Parts: sequence; structure tokens; C-alpha cells
Amino acid sequence: MKSPKHTTHVKIDTVFEGRKQSSVMDIKDMDCIAGCAGKVSYLRLIGKREPDQKVDLYMHGNKYKVLGVFKFDGEWPIKKEETETIVIKIKYI
Repeated sequence: MKSPKHTTHVKIDTVFEGRKQSSVMDIKDMDCIAGCAGKVSYLRLIGKREPDQKVDLYMHGNKYKVLGVFKFDGEWPIKKEETETIVIKIKYI
């Protein structure tokens, strides 16, 4: 999945040895999640100057808005899935 516009951070939720683990990192460091399967969330950091924004996640004193979520299988680089097939029909006159 391509990251949505205005994405600043990435959160991954995994299970390791029966314990739930999560990590938040900058979008530029997203290659660090290679080999870790789990649920990935694209986040946008809400600044102090934007008090009217809806908060989806509050973690470590920061407020985040969730922009998108997908299931990650651990393979890097992330392969783009074909989501749509276009068929063109030509009509001869």
C-alpha cells in the first residue's frame, strides 16, 4: 500500500512469543520493519497548533491521526498489489 499524503509516522503491531508488541517510527525508517509480520498503521502527528483535529491515538505524549491500515507479511520491499484490471473493448463501425 502506498503511504497516504501527510503521513509522518508508522506503527506496527505484532505478536512475539505470545506477547503483543507495538512500535512507532518515522516514515523514513519504515524499512526497519522488514521481517516483522503484523498490522501496519500510517499515522499523522497532530501538532499543538491544530487543537481541533480528531485524535485516533494518544501515545507517549503525542497525538496521532490514523490515515490507513494494512496487514504486512514481513517481506520487504512491499509489493504493490493489482487492485484493478481494466478491460478495453473496441467497437468497430
